[in-house]
Order: sequence, then C-alpha cells, then structure tokens
Amino acid sequence: MPAVDPTDLFRFMVPAQLSEKYFGSVPKYYIRASLDKVMSPPLQDEIISNWKVEQVFTLESGHFPLTSMANKLCETIKNITHFNQPEEKAL
Repeated sequence: MPAVDPTDLFRFMVPAQLSEKYFGSVPKYYIRASLDKVMSPPLQDEIISNWKVEQVFTLESGHFPLTSMANKLCETIKNITHFNQPEEKAL
C-alpha cells in the first residue's frame, strides 16, 4: 500500500474560499442529528446560524444516521430534492 503523501493532507488544512456568487447562490438544507456527540447540537446550531439555510430537518440520531436510520435519512433527502424541482411549464 502506498504511503500517504503529506501534500495530500494540505488541502484539508487550507480554509475554503466560498463566494456569494457560487456557494451563496445554492439553496442549502441542513439535516441535524439531535443525539450527535461528535458535532454537538449547539455546534450544529452555530453552523446553521452562519449559513443561509432554507430549512432544517432533525433526525433523532447520532453522528452517522446512515447506519442508524438509513431509510429516514433517505426519505429526508428525497423531501429536500422535491423542494428544488423546477416548476413545470404548461405548453
């Protein structure tokens, strides 16, 4: 197995440069994990308050709802995608 090149890790240490034109123009939804002990609910609230979030969904799960409630997570993501469907135009 090849060793990890230290320069590969550099990109994770550089602050992201986000612009209103690109990042700011994308609708954002947040799925909050109410039992998360990795990113505590107060930390999640801080993240949410720093973004323009269209809607927050809360799952009663720990940090990784994909393993504890995959169906509910998928249902939530499907609901989010329905918010962003383009309106159909009558012909």
